[in-house]
Amino acid sequence: MPPSGIRSITSAPNLDPTRSAMINSKQINALSTSVGRSNETQPTHSAQHKKRPADPSANLSGSQSKKARKSTKMHGAAKEAKALVLHSTPQDSMRPPSVPSLKSSTELATASGSGTWPSPSKISRLQNRSLVSPTPLSEHAISNIKTPPGRKFKPLVSCKATLPCSAVSTPQPSLEPPESSTSIDSVHVNCAQDLLLASRSHPIPECPRITMPPSLSQRKRVQWWAVILSGVSDAERRQCAQVSRMIRYAIYLSAAVVLHREFPGKRLDAVLQKYPNSLAMTNFWPYLRQRRRERVFWDNVYRRTFLASFLEDGQSISELMWTSPDDEKQVTVALRFVMTRLWFAISLGKLQSNWVRGVVTSAQVVVGDIWVVKVRYGANEVAFYVLEPTCEVIGRLHPNIDGPDASAIPIRADWSAYIDRLRATGQSTSASILSQLRWANYEEYERGISRLWLKRIESEGEVGRAKRIVAERYVLACVVANSVSGQWMSTTQMAQEFAGLSAGTVVSAPRNAQTPVNLYLPAQVHHHVESVHFTTSGPFKHPLHCAVAVIQTPAREYYILRDNGMQIGCEEEGMSEVWMELLGCGPSGVVSQHKIQK
Repeated sequence: MPPSGIRSITSAPNLDPTRSAMINSKQINALSTSVGRSNETQPTHSAQHKKRPADPSANLSGSQSKKARKSTKMHGAAKEAKALVLHSTPQDSMRPPSVPSLKSSTELATASGSGTWPSPSKISRLQNRSLVSPTPLSEHAISNIKTPPGRKFKPLVSCKATLPCSAVSTPQPSLEPPESSTSIDSVHVNCAQDLLLASRSHPIPECPRITMPPSLSQRKRVQWWAVILSGVSDAERRQCAQVSRMIRYAIYLSAAVVLHREFPGKRLDAVLQKYPNSLAMTNFWPYLRQRRRERVFWDNVYRRTFLASFLEDGQSISELMWTSPDDEKQVTVALRFVMTRLWFAISLGKLQSNWVRGVVTSAQVVVGDIWVVKVRYGANEVAFYVLEPTCEVIGRLHPNIDGPDASAIPIRADWSAYIDRLRATGQSTSASILSQLRWANYEEYERGISRLWLKRIESEGEVGRAKRIVAERYVLACVVANSVSGQWMSTTQMAQEFAGLSAGTVVSAPRNAQTPVNLYLPAQVHHHVESVHFTTSGPFKHPLHCAVAVIQTPAREYYILRDNGMQIGCEEEGMSEVWMELLGCGPSGVVSQHKIQK
């Protein structure tokens, strides 16, 4: 039977519910002690007739056996106390619960104070709270509890958008931080020509065969109809195509007539040679539409340049040159020649001279980077030998102009020998004029450009390619004047004269035709390129004008025209006033708000 201490509390039939709450902390301690003793002194009746099992602590010795026996006794006492609560009668559940836990009993005794009885509502609240026991969690439930992931450290990243100034299209700035360690000028462009005034290569489209031709008897006059239909509009041709099969066939053939009239030249001849035996059965309208798109493209480019705003009263390039009849780079060279001619006119103060108003009628490649540009002055025409990267004149072919500009500029012997040598060796297209450059400090600079910077811009793609082109143009524009034109001088003589050590020295002309071309870049900190930028410096990098670039040299920064490499300002003074007015930008090369609104 259970101990008397527990029996007096749980099963007394005449116990007053109010008096059952009078239990203090001392009675609770006595209750727990009596439960432990009853387990030792009063075994159950059924256990007396059974054989006692072997004590597992018997095999232990000393203090180990005592600890094991003590833990076994405490475990048995706890089991009996639990069984006593579980085997209580239903009548007991109707009575006020008697100290279900030590915690609730302690709170009840504390609430009673010093001899005062707690209220019945407080007693019932404590009893209800004691009856609610938390459900223990299993090991599987504990293992499935997911702890929130720790926050990762996100370093501060400066997200500055870069917007290049393009002559054709303006890409949208990106607000995302750069994924790779590239320069701030590294923006995504389709090709380097987007950042420069340069032509693109246009693949020749496939010209299909004409289907459903008319009968042979109807083809006798089809060429006449082709010439007639080449003069009507596209909308009228669509309507005529529904008249008959012969008219439809003539409309297909009219594309070749339009090509010969609007786009004559070597480019058209090369396309027609691909169909030598089927010209009368080939549809050339895809190629005609491509040439027209190219013409519209260059019209838009020219309107966005400063040349269109400056040369408002006249056309500086002939209509045929806008189509690039013989070479895709013809219109590029013609525009660069006009730009360089304008730069020299502003530098020399001869903007009102007649030679500034000449019209470029032709541009043909001679060898490599040497071109012949023909300019018409009224009824006369003159041809100049120019360098393609800068369009700087190195000689004149036919000086037959009357007036103040009729002085002859014959091509120099070293240039003539250079041209003949390239033609003889078959290197007329792959040779670069920079192969004739001489510069100082070969260890750190490659043709006047920093080797370290050249390696760095290799990861910038087409933007890096455009920067290198601009750097090469600046280097070629900074060579000594005698390297390009004037009296021939050797590299040593030019270095001495540039250093002021050859005053009064007579320079002899080259003695043989094998004298090389000497392009000498002075050993000075102002002419070697450290880097090229299309944005301003500082924490807030703004895009420069689409015609301006910044060259960083070991001494200072220079503002140049990115399409010919000519200098138009420096770091201390900014851009010159005449070029700020001409380009519509500020001293730092950024387009002014007034120009943008206009």
